[in-house]
Amino acid sequence: MASRSLKIIARAGVPGAWFLAGMLIAGLGMLADIARARAEAQVVPEIARMWNEVTLYRDEWGVPHVYADHPRALGFGLGYAEAEDHAESIQFAYRMVRGRLAAVLGEAYAQSDAFALRMGHATLAAAALNQVDEVTRELCEGFALGFNAWLADNATQVPAWYDGVRPEDPLALWHAFLTSFAPMDLPLPYRTPSAMETANAWALAPSRVKEGNSVLVFSPHQHYDGPFQWSEVHLVMGDMDVYGAALRGVPVVVMGITPFHGWALTPNFADTADAFDEFAGLEQAAVRNPKQVGGEQPPDPATLRSALTLDYMARTVPYYVLKSDGMEERGTPSYIGARGPVFDSNGTLVSWLIGGYFDFGGIRQLVEMARARSLDAFRSALVTRQLPCFHVVYTDATGTLFYLYNAVGGTRTIPTELLEGPNAPRIALPWNRIIPGFAADWGWREGIPIEALPACVNPEAGFLQACNTTPWSVTDQGAPKPGLLPPWFVQDRDSFRGARVAGLLRQGPYSFAEARALLFDTYAGGAVDPTRTLLAAADAQQQRVADAHPDLGEALALLKKWNHVASPYSPEMTFFHLWWSLLKNRVRDVIQGEDALRAALRAGNPETVEAALGAAEQAAQTLRNEFGQLKVPWGDVHVLQRGQREASIGGSLSGEPVLTFSDTRYGNGKWQATYGMGFALAAIFGTRVEAVSLVPFGSSDVPGSPHYDDQLNLLLEQRFKTVRLYPEDVLMRASDARGCRVALMPRGVAGMVIVEAQVPISAQLVVSPTPEELPPGTSAFTPAIRVMRSPDGIPFRTWIRLEVPSSLCRDGDPSSLGLFAREADGPWLPLDRDSSDPPGVFTATHDSPAACYAILGPSAIALPREATETGKIPPSESVGAKGIDLLLPRGGPAGTQAATGRVFRMERLDREKSTEPQATSPGEKSSATDAEPERETGTFRFEFHAKPSEKGEERPVMPEVPGYRYGPGLKNPFTPSPAEDTTGKRGIFHIERLDQPELPGAQPPAPVKTPEPESVPAQPDNASSQSGSFPSTPTAPSGDRAAPQEAASEPEPKVSPPDTSPSPSPETRGGGGRIMRIVPEKPPVKAKEEKKNRPKLPDVIPQDPNFVFTPGSR
Repeated sequence: MASRSLKIIARAGVPGAWFLAGMLIAGLGMLADIARARAEAQVVPEIARMWNEVTLYRDEWGVPHVYADHPRALGFGLGYAEAEDHAESIQFAYRMVRGRLAAVLGEAYAQSDAFALRMGHATLAAAALNQVDEVTRELCEGFALGFNAWLADNATQVPAWYDGVRPEDPLALWHAFLTSFAPMDLPLPYRTPSAMETANAWALAPSRVKEGNSVLVFSPHQHYDGPFQWSEVHLVMGDMDVYGAALRGVPVVVMGITPFHGWALTPNFADTADAFDEFAGLEQAAVRNPKQVGGEQPPDPATLRSALTLDYMARTVPYYVLKSDGMEERGTPSYIGARGPVFDSNGTLVSWLIGGYFDFGGIRQLVEMARARSLDAFRSALVTRQLPCFHVVYTDATGTLFYLYNAVGGTRTIPTELLEGPNAPRIALPWNRIIPGFAADWGWREGIPIEALPACVNPEAGFLQACNTTPWSVTDQGAPKPGLLPPWFVQDRDSFRGARVAGLLRQGPYSFAEARALLFDTYAGGAVDPTRTLLAAADAQQQRVADAHPDLGEALALLKKWNHVASPYSPEMTFFHLWWSLLKNRVRDVIQGEDALRAALRAGNPETVEAALGAAEQAAQTLRNEFGQLKVPWGDVHVLQRGQREASIGGSLSGEPVLTFSDTRYGNGKWQATYGMGFALAAIFGTRVEAVSLVPFGSSDVPGSPHYDDQLNLLLEQRFKTVRLYPEDVLMRASDARGCRVALMPRGVAGMVIVEAQVPISAQLVVSPTPEELPPGTSAFTPAIRVMRSPDGIPFRTWIRLEVPSSLCRDGDPSSLGLFAREADGPWLPLDRDSSDPPGVFTATHDSPAACYAILGPSAIALPREATETGKIPPSESVGAKGIDLLLPRGGPAGTQAATGRVFRMERLDREKSTEPQATSPGEKSSATDAEPERETGTFRFEFHAKPSEKGEERPVMPEVPGYRYGPGLKNPFTPSPAEDTTGKRGIFHIERLDQPELPGAQPPAPVKTPEPESVPAQPDNASSQSGSFPSTPTAPSGDRAAPQEAASEPEPKVSPPDTSPSPSPETRGGGGRIMRIVPEKPPVKAKEEKKNRPKLPDVIPQDPNFVFTPGSR
């Protein structure tokens, strides 16, 4: 082995200075691999235990919904789901941040590996893993465990180059994601491309929405072949219930919605990084050599320069490049100094100081943002400054709007004496070039405090938009004012997309459907001035046009008819894009950037105008030569590709329409979109949050998966799918569920099925409307429910509960009915019924692998079929009127029942028919005329169906669904006794969690010193984690969860009027298990009263002096 290593090094031509360091690192790597293999062999029992603490559901679109007991289990479930859907892209991303891509993909990625190693993503992440808060560490370790568990389950199917996931990998990827946005003043041959250059987000106040509730719409963009891509996930743990966009490979939702609020992040372009020449000004800096022993005078600059260079080269680390004849080893310095990563350039060493570079608290901050129940709590989470480069847009169910221009930067305050010396010209602002290193000691001594950042709450204009714009343009009345920050800090420009969205939002009010439809707007506002200038120049130089190629006049005539819409059917868009691309190429040496080119055209610069006419003539000739005509629809040459499928798509980068799809990669006569919409979500925050979403392709990257490209059809039809945010929707719509205990709800009948096993299983329900081969003289009173389970050959236990309305029986008496099971092709056999079941409710436990279950009874008492089909059943008794009612009492072992005299029925108080079109499953087309069957929407009530026990309340003991407990048998502390109830009114109820597993509140401090805000105190970290529960911060009040109601979906769905029922009074209550309760709704508590009852929080963020990440830290 040693001789093979020597040959590799000799073939690579590695200098001798690298030899010992390379061998040492290789040896350490081998020892680490051996230790890791032993550790992985010991975690198998933990994997089995994890599936008892997490359940992974997938809805009809394959979106993962992870319900977990604690952060480690949550990370495990998400890691398993992400590996199942995106294993290859995540493995590539982790290799990129580790500097190991070239070992698989060859020379093309050698520069990427060298840059990643110089940035130190993996090195810093490994050091940070033992320093970050407990929640972050548990999430990352659980994610690695879950991802590796999937690799082990599919070991024969994964490529050999997959090398698994380490707990520090999610932190390293998050670090690379944030630093990719940092401005670079140092010219380098390569740097990681920005994760996203563009994104869309806007929020509307209730006054701007026809339904009277606030709306949030956002769509982050992504490179479809890049390391930073978005996944649609739903994460539920304790008091965190968040749905939205997660960065693949990072176990947290970066932007999303909860039942109480929502937020969006779009990239800003604050000047949050500087480059410092470490050799310049050494005489004035007078820095001692840390290796020098004794002496009172600092070394001379030449000696210090040599020492720094040797120290820099001594930090060389190896990386490997795949070649045709084997693996080649190379080396690159990886030096992380006190300011940040160090690069060599033009004979000097340059430090790249990035705001937030040493911070690893972003995952925890996002958890706290998701747990927030109010704007105050949300702003408290933002205080930790772990998201250094984003516009933040927020809204909630109270109708509050909030905006923050979030950034971490230094004040760049330089003492007067430094500005008067010989180095003054080199450190004069702006700092958009390399400046002497000693200036960093002053310019970044203090950070810009969060109070100084542009922000606004509830602007008078009633809307916010952050579509690549300046903070001064996010709204009209009430926007932040320029002058709060130095002019060099905000480097954003007002994009044409932002101007278009702001102009449209001013025209409101909009319905929810109209507000989200703006995401598909293709008006190319950035094309208006250039085309007008071109046409004006042609009119002014008619002889020039007449002497040109004949196709030029025809092309200009075509352009005159354009409405500036980048639709797939527009030939004018094709000509504009080709002309604009050719023009930028012609003037790239003298004009930098599209804004400068537009300005030159408006100014009538003769050279630029001539270049524009020449580019137009060339574009016309190119279209004629390539396609044989000038009228080429944009969709014929602008495509989105997924595997072997190619689809025409509108939108573009040219002209900056809201619908963004790139148009720069050209091949085979077409522009392929490789960048654009990565995820889209729109939500309206009423009593019950209604939301829709879309990803451009599908939830899985695996070819052959039913969810590989099923959402591409929605994108092409400009439609959305319904978000399954509430548990009843998830359980009823689950196409698959995995865990050791899986709960599912059948569609079309009030019921619940729970499947248990000692090992993780997958289960789903299939409902057949008409049971087959019934016993003679019997009829079916419910559909046949088939429980599909895998793997085979494993003992299962099935707990099932179904309800039949008494109105389905001719005599109104369901006592002669029974719950039957059919095994394989055998007969229908009755199951023993629980003696505590009330009339019409049937509960049983079954240990055999039955094919299906159904409620059967004598045909003599069954209503005629036409009676049920013509609606003769009283509406109050129809099965479709029920949601989750008496299905989930207090948990216990499957099949164990306690006698009870109290039973409940949950019944709707109002009855509204809804015929909204909805995309309910992949491949199912929805239209205005193709709607779902009528369903009832509204609020619910509970009624007693038996007298309470004289001994007091007794709760039926039945299996508990992981994470939840619903209604029956739960005492309602607010319901008055019959003697106290003098109103004669029945209460309106909602479902609320009883348990509140809470998380530590403190965050690691940012290295930049910023004054602590007095108005938004942070939460303390005062306890350590325990199994199944976590140290607490003051818990925000829980919100309500109303009865099930389908969310609307495109195209142009009807939106139900807002629910005007009062919201509940907040109350916090601990629980030993994962349970819920039913409480009556009460009028909302006024803000002042709610604030008065809030626990007092500390005024100072606890600081951790050990939270430092540099090579010199010991």
